Amino acid sequence: MRVAAIAPRRRAPGFSLLEVLVALMLLAGAALGGARLAARTYQQLQATQQRAAALVLAQDHAERARMNPRGLQEGRYALGLDQPPPAAAAPAADLADAAEAARRVAALDQRNLLTAATAQLPQARAQVKVTQDNGVQVLQVWLVWWTAGAAAEDGLGAANQADCPAELGKPAPEQACLFQRFAL
Repeated sequence: MRVAAIAPRRRAPGFSLLEVLVALMLLAGAALGGARLAARTYQQLQATQQRAAALVLAQDHAERARMNPRGLQEGRYALGLDQPPPAAAAPAADLADAAEAARRVAALDQRNLLTAATAQLPQARAQVKVTQDNGVQVLQVWLVWWTAGAAAEDGLGAANQADCPAELGKPAPEQACLFQRFAL
């Protein structure tokens, strides 16, 4: 009698359940990381777009002030942080009083700044100060707005404490501030 030798058992080709589960876990981790990166990129893009819009608003307001030297000289462009938009009547073409025309144009410009800021930036507020520096009129513009979903550790909140107006105090991490100084 011959005893047949038992041949070692060979594995069937393919993957075991454990190998498949490990591969799926690795793929899920990579997909989650990609989704988090995409969300963060979107937040940063949104913050950059808001900052660019704020800069355009500040520059536009400075140009409007530059075109109304009498209103600027009289301090008509100054605006408090939580001051409501002034009532602005459009200047009439035949208005004889230049001072009244300058006042009306400045009030209209302030209203336009606040209206455009609230339309383009969430919960936007503005502050404008007019000062003199060595005989040069200086327009200081602060814009403050809410950056939804931003946190202080993301770097998307208040970019710099110096950019926020003193009246605001310590800004919340979700607030962003832009400060621009224009020599007119």
